[in-house]
Amino acid sequence: MPASPVSSKSYAVSRFGVVIDGMDLTSYVKNVEGGLHKVESTKEQTGSYNHPTNHLATRTIEPITLEIGLCKANPILDIVEKIVNQRQHKRLSGHIFHADANSKSRFEQEFMRALVTEISLPALDAAGKELAMLKLKMQPEEATFKAGDKTSIPMGSEKPQKTWQNNSFRLDLDGPGNINTDHVTKVEGLTIGVTAKPIQRGGFLLPEYMPGQIKMPKLSFHVPLHHAASLIGWFEKVAAKQVASADGSGYEGSGALTYLDTTTSKDLYSITFEGLAPEQMTILKSEGGSATLKTCKFDFYVTNIKLNT
Repeated sequence: MPASPVSSKSYAVSRFGVVIDGMDLTSYVKNVEGGLHKVESTKEQTGSYNHPTNHLATRTIEPITLEIGLCKANPILDIVEKIVNQRQHKRLSGHIFHADANSKSRFEQEFMRALVTEISLPALDAAGKELAMLKLKMQPEEATFKAGDKTSIPMGSEKPQKTWQNNSFRLDLDGPGNINTDHVTKVEGLTIGVTAKPIQRGGFLLPEYMPGQIKMPKLSFHVPLHHAASLIGWFEKVAAKQVASADGSGYEGSGALTYLDTTTSKDLYSITFEGLAPEQMTILKSEGGSATLKTCKFDFYVTNIKLNT
């Protein structure tokens, strides 16, 4: 008798499990990739007329990338907040399970001592309909993999959480004068980088990684031109009139980006900006005959960021 359509399928991309530091995060993870060994080869010339020979050289582990739903119950947010707010780096270990259509393990990955190297907060769009997802990149120091033993994989022990959407937000800026940001239509994604310096020690195939500088993102947002007068005034003061001071006094401000629920009446999460000022203003391309609303884009540098549940 031929196998049933379900049992004959060996893999299913929608069937996977993610466990980090003993926490079953499968309920929050939208997708996951990476975490396998990578070997680079090198060529050596052995003579003027011979073909060069190849042999294996540097060995590394690919970074692991996770896309995780933003919700208050997500324990990953606690780890991310400590990295950004307090510079408390934590090395993470865990498992990634790949399953067949029956949720039976077919391939398993284990990673150890991974450092978070990139935190990407989602882009926001008042006209959008997508879910707000946090993207996380981690660099493991060690990893193993093996074929699955066909046992049932963890499929999420938490109840489904209400996920935030990317169309409900509020941007507040406090700068010179009365800054109006009530009509901001888009905020581009914020990516916070963490330098991970590889240290190669003798006798070990893989390098160790040490955390270093945290790289702050730019704050970039769009606003209709006819509602941008106060922002234009701030940019004009910085770029065309005022002599810049080394400490930023007189032209730097602060601000906050707040994620709201779908009714826009309740604050869910906020990102606080310290020491920001406009670097560039761009008026989007003018086209004859177009009925598109004229908008402009502002790019601000940010000195420091705080994440607040």
